[in-house]
Amino acid sequence: MDIKKLEEGIERLEKGMFGLKRIMTLPELAAYIGMSESYIHKLTSRNVIPHYQPLGKTIYFDRYEIDEWILKNRVSTKEDIVRKANSLILRRPRS
Repeated sequence: MDIKKLEEGIERLEKGMFGLKRIMTLPELAAYIGMSESYIHKLTSRNVIPHYQPLGKTIYFDRYEIDEWILKNRVSTKEDIVRKANSLILRRPRS
């Protein structure tokens, strides 16, 4: 195995380690969710993403809160929509 492949493997392992940490820094969160640091910073300045600034400068993120935030606003599948429509039709009073 050459050095480049070993370095790539180490990098993948390091990125995967962020999923084990509960509290993450901005660079760690960027790697964890695949967004740029600048975009995440913009989200924090708009108070869109849950974050903490205990000393007023360094930003920290709780992985559990981030996971919940990412999973908000689920988009329904076609199957979900059909199931809901059928349920509403069956509950409709007949005349």
